Amino acid sequence: MDLMMVAIEVKTEMQRIMKMVPNIIIVRLRPTVRTQDIDLLSNRQ
Repeated sequence: MDLMMVAIEVKTEMQRIMKMVPNIIIVRLRPTVRTQDIDLLSNRQ
């Protein structure tokens, strides 16, 4: 596996994590928010 392939894989993994992070933060910050509201926020992105 050459460096370009590794770089692309790392990049896509980072993008996936960055997409997940806002959802995790929302859940942590707003435990009182109903799950429906969190689903709406996730779908809107």
